[in-house]
Amino acid sequence: MRDAFSVLGRLKPTDKDPRDRRYLTPVRVVRTTGDVQGAEQLLQPTVSQVALTCEREITLRNDTDGAHASVLLDFGMEIQGSVRIQVFTVRHSGQDEDWGNNLAQVRVRFGESVSETLAEYREKNTTNNHAPRDMVLCLPNYSAPETSETGFRFVHLELLSPDTVLTLAGVQGVLIFRDLAWQGHFECSDPLLNRIYDTAVWTVQLNMQEYLWDGIKRDRLVWAGDMGTEIRTIAAVFGNQRIVPESLERVLRQTPQGKWINGLSSYALWWFMEVYDWFMTTGDREWLESQRESLLSQIRLIRTCVTEDGRENLTGRRYLDWPSSENPDAMHAGLQGLMILAVQSAEKLFDFLGEEAAARDCRETEALLRRHVPALSGYKQADALLALSGLRDAGEVAEMLTRGGAAGFSSFLSCFTLGALAEGNRIREALDCIRAYWGGMLKMGATSFWEDFDIRWMENAFPIDQLPEPGKKDVHGDFGRACYVGFRHSLCHGWAASPVPFLTEHVAGIRVLDPGFSRVSIDPRLGDLSWIRCTCPTPYGALSVEAQSRPDGEPEVRIRAPEGITVTP
Repeated sequence: MRDAFSVLGRLKPTDKDPRDRRYLTPVRVVRTTGDVQGAEQLLQPTVSQVALTCEREITLRNDTDGAHASVLLDFGMEIQGSVRIQVFTVRHSGQDEDWGNNLAQVRVRFGESVSETLAEYREKNTTNNHAPRDMVLCLPNYSAPETSETGFRFVHLELLSPDTVLTLAGVQGVLIFRDLAWQGHFECSDPLLNRIYDTAVWTVQLNMQEYLWDGIKRDRLVWAGDMGTEIRTIAAVFGNQRIVPESLERVLRQTPQGKWINGLSSYALWWFMEVYDWFMTTGDREWLESQRESLLSQIRLIRTCVTEDGRENLTGRRYLDWPSSENPDAMHAGLQGLMILAVQSAEKLFDFLGEEAAARDCRETEALLRRHVPALSGYKQADALLALSGLRDAGEVAEMLTRGGAAGFSSFLSCFTLGALAEGNRIREALDCIRAYWGGMLKMGATSFWEDFDIRWMENAFPIDQLPEPGKKDVHGDFGRACYVGFRHSLCHGWAASPVPFLTEHVAGIRVLDPGFSRVSIDPRLGDLSWIRCTCPTPYGALSVEAQSRPDGEPEVRIRAPEGITVTP
């Protein structure tokens, strides 16, 4: 077959972008300053091609003195992509028409919140890290320049050139994403939980770029430790997608021989758990076989990090999550539990691969780790890992986790906090925590879920979609911790999608027992919900579960499983 590349010969493509583009129209003019005419016309769809005539004119005019003309636009949802500015004409006062040299300088500022969009560079920790959010473009007549990509919901356009009239035909958001069907879904009797589920899925989908990213504004990188919740969400909603194994392999290619993945010892633990989760989802034995040497190499490193009395002694940079970084006891407790979960995953993987010696070493390492039982730290995420690893009684830990509800939750490890509540038979309390924590973000204007959140931040704070209010806190700019203080805080982080795997695995009760969904258990636990419906993609087709609460408290369950799947209680 002939195509341009084969005919022209000189073009040497190395790869193809797996993403799609969609042009979006703003939904709201948040504010204008200076002399701006026709701004509301920006809310009407426009043809992408600029022409010599313009059916509508939106003008930004600067005189020598006075406030710069500017417009602040809201696209209604967090997106990953760019902005396309459709310019009709540029005219300078007192100058003849010059087709070649009339340029207008326009400052473009992006933001995940209104207040971030208006912030000056470095104000409240604004940053151009990973992707520029503050730039100046030179716009000529009859053009449609496009900015670089970032994560944003709002954009602020400010005309900088003096004595200039800039006439726009339109401003388009450019959504750049993988346009994937939602094969799986969850819905229930609580509309808030349904909205939370959908928002969590959108958060992960935005981070499914060339590879599986951590965040779309900051941390546009592949982090092995941060992908766990995203991978389980992809399995529950999108099914078998190549982005997962490609991302798991990418971090290995970037890791020098004998070194920790991403430079973090705990991220090797996460990587084992993620490889196991993905293999159980897909049953792809050929892919697992391709990971054999990497699995053996990383387990050798892990096995050197256990003391004679069974304490984890992970070397290099020690990390559980940011909130525990200044609490060494909590960090150790969490890493002890995490290491057991990782070697359990590794043992099963080596059993599948027929690596008997490596599987035996994993069993011995786990037995050694179980000799040391850290005290409960009071840090919910670490204690949840102790419960899930079996080092601490699940009922005892769940009782502690219910204190204060969602207070003390961490976005990153919340999947395990919710899981520990479920293991302690506290489904109702877990659902209440989801309503308070993720529902709290929605109250603050979120359309994707955040790198971190503390329910106390809501007190006397204005939402992210509103202009700053005197006397109130800025929920985006005035909070945060560790590396994400203020506006550096990402408001779209895939690790915050924990409600999706929780609702699928614990409320709908779908658990994969054998690789590729060949055998599953289904045990819905509805908590205070009157009904649920859940569909999960599998290699055999869609697996569906419906459950209705009965007066005796036990659910009436209906299961539709495709041929090839064995369902056990």
